Amino acid sequence: MNQRAVLPQILFLLGTLVIAAVVLSGCGLLPGPATPTPTALPSPIPTQPPPPPATATATLPAQVGPKVPHPTEGREDCLACHLSMWPVPASHQDRTNRTCQTCHISQTANPPAIAHRVQGRDACVTCHSDALAPLPADHSGRSEKTCRMCHTSVVDKIPAVAHDTQTKATCTACHASGSISPLPASHQGRTDKMCTICHESALAVPQIAHKVAGHEACATCHGDKKMAELPASHKDRTENMCQICHTPSNVAVPAIAHSTGGKTACTGCHSGTKVVALPASHANRGDGTCLACHEPAATPPPALAHKLAGKEACSTCHGPKGVIALPASHANRTEPMCVMCHESSVQVPEAPHTVSDKPTCTGCHSAKLLKALPASHAKRTDAMCVLCHDAAKAQPGTIPHTLDGRQDCMMCHVPQTATKK
Repeated sequence: MNQRAVLPQILFLLGTLVIAAVVLSGCGLLPGPATPTPTALPSPIPTQPPPPPATATATLPAQVGPKVPHPTEGREDCLACHLSMWPVPASHQDRTNRTCQTCHISQTANPPAIAHRVQGRDACVTCHSDALAPLPADHSGRSEKTCRMCHTSVVDKIPAVAHDTQTKATCTACHASGSISPLPASHQGRTDKMCTICHESALAVPQIAHKVAGHEACATCHGDKKMAELPASHKDRTENMCQICHTPSNVAVPAIAHSTGGKTACTGCHSGTKVVALPASHANRGDGTCLACHEPAATPPPALAHKLAGKEACSTCHGPKGVIALPASHANRTEPMCVMCHESSVQVPEAPHTVSDKPTCTGCHSAKLLKALPASHAKRTDAMCVLCHDAAKAQPGTIPHTLDGRQDCMMCHVPQTATKK
């Protein structure tokens, strides 16, 4: 066989075998080489990134700056204040109003309201200093001009001190934890000196209108459904608190000027349309409250020094135009009032002689003549005598002889003293 003719056939056969082997290996019909098992490698230890250069953040603005400590409504022009009154830092130079609220957002809660009246207290540092009410640390360097820029509101109503502060200057004696009237939690840490800065003593506290001795148990009369109800503001107050605010009155309570026997209905005479009108402060008071404050006088009114029958018009003799002036305490009293207090009369001796022809009583009734007048008649005049002493109905008989040369009656008429044997 010719070798040149066989060589192409051998090359074709070898090529066919190679192609068949590749196809069979791709279909998994022929075993492939063993896959090596991967070896576990240690995990790499993370490293901190290198710090940025010191100058990397110097030119970048902060993402969020300090919050605006005041309301921003109506204050969009930030530079109106933050150029002169409250200068901006050097890093903020050439920044405009547009950039302010990009970094500085307004805080959700407004600054605390001022807890006292502002009028007359414009110098904030007078009290808000290291001595009395120190400012917080973040207010360091602030001046009085900036105070009202953030603290724009004032507390609506600050309770007034319900008692005098001259004799009760140590507030914590009563207003402290565990005492009579503890302070609220918001007042913790406050001192006596701070109290009257906010709480003024302008409240007029009513004084006790009766004597205290014997009336120490206030709740006996003052309380719910009692003789004198307490106002709503006194709810939950105890008897220990009463005399802290309410002091005994400097004015003595008038005593009852008449006997109270059979006169329990005080309003029968004391009311707006009756004999004696009550003062305005006694409005709505009932009969049950009268004797709680007013006690009968220790000395009853004097009895009438004359009989009443035929002498009911008291002002005829007693008053500015009468013979006997009334005392100052009886000003504006009327005749119906007289016998309400002066209920009885004394037994006045009658004159044993006619009085019409003897107008000058002191001519005979004196120490030098018949008999001196009693001490109760001092400063009484002749005109007063016949007002009380009436002439006796039975008059002495007439003298049965002439008086010429017989003026010395004792020459004949010797008084005899009856004696018992």
